[in-house]
Amino acid sequence: MLAFAIVLIPFHSAAAQGASEGLLLFANNVLPSLFPFFVCAHFITLSGMISAGGKRSSSGYMLYWLITGICGTPSASLICESIYSSGVLSINRTSVLCAILNQTGPVFIISTLSVGFLGNAGYALPFAISHYIPAAMLSALFIIINKSHKNREPFCHAPKLKKKPNPNMLKLFSESISDAVISVLRVGGTIVFFRVAYCVLSSLLAPLHISSDVFNPASGLFEMTNALQLITALPSRLNLSLCAFLLSFGGFCIFVQSKILFPSLSAMPYLATKLITGVFSGLTMWLIYPLFDFSAPTFSMYGTQLAETPSLQIRFAGIICGIIAVFLTLLNSLLISRLIRR
Repeated sequence: MLAFAIVLIPFHSAAAQGASEGLLLFANNVLPSLFPFFVCAHFITLSGMISAGGKRSSSGYMLYWLITGICGTPSASLICESIYSSGVLSINRTSVLCAILNQTGPVFIISTLSVGFLGNAGYALPFAISHYIPAAMLSALFIIINKSHKNREPFCHAPKLKKKPNPNMLKLFSESISDAVISVLRVGGTIVFFRVAYCVLSSLLAPLHISSDVFNPASGLFEMTNALQLITALPSRLNLSLCAFLLSFGGFCIFVQSKILFPSLSAMPYLATKLITGVFSGLTMWLIYPLFDFSAPTFSMYGTQLAETPSLQIRFAGIICGIIAVFLTLLNSLLISRLIRR
C-alpha cells in the first residue's frame, strides 16, 4: 500500500481518470442494479426470516438460494453472516456456502452486462445459463459431499427459536435503507479503488506494450465490472467465455466487498470455490455459444417484433432469467429434500 501510494504521485492524472471512471461506472451501472436489492436483503435478514427459514434444511436452503439469486452479489454475505453468527456451520463451510450463493443477480446480467455493455438484451439468456447452471451443479455436489461426511454438520439447520412478536415494519424498513446505503457505498468504494489501481497499473506497464487481450482479462481477477466493460468491446466466443468466467468468479474486489459485509469470511475456501465455479461457467458459455445468433439485435427465433420494441425485449430477457433462477431453486430444493430423507 505504501508503494501504491508513492506510485500515485507521478501517475496522478491516471489516478484521477480512474476515480472519475469508477464513480461513473458505479453510479450508472452498479448502483441501479444493486441498491434496491440491498434494501430487500437487509430487510429479510433484520426481520429474522433467515433463522426462521433454516428450521428445516431443504426449506432453509431454498430460501437462501432464492434470496441471493434474486438480489445478487454480495447479498449472500449478509445471509451467510447471519448463518455463521447463529453457530450453525463452521467458518470454512460457511465460506464455501457464501461462494456458492454469491452469484450475480439477473438485473446486473440484463441491464449492466447485456444492455449496458453489449447493447443487446439477448445476451442475457446464454449468460444466465452459463452462470446459474454450474452454480446449481456445484451446490448439489457440495450438499452430497456434506451429507456423506462422517462428522458432518447440519447443512442449513438453524436452532429452534422462540416466537417473537412481529417487528415494527416501518422501523425495519428505515433501518434496511440506512444499512443498504452504507453497504452500497462500501461496495462503490472498492469499485473506485480497483478502477484507480487498473488505470495506474496500465500506465505503469504501458512501456512493456502488453496486449489488451491479456491485460484486460487479467485485470478482471481483481475487479470484475471494469474488465467486463473492456472485454465486451469485442464480443467474440473467447471473450464471452471469459466474461462468463469473470461473472462467476467475481474477482478479488467482490471478495473484499463480501469480506466487508461478512468479516469472518475465510479467503481460501471462498476463492477456491469461486474459481471452480468460474471455470465451469466459462466452459459452459464456450459450449453453448454456437446455439445462439449474436449478430442480430435479438435472438432470431423470436422474430423481428422484439427487435422493434427494446423494452419488451428487456422484459422478455428478465422473465427468462427469472424462470431459470426459480427452476434451479426448485431443482436444488427437490434434490436436497431427497438427500435429507435418505
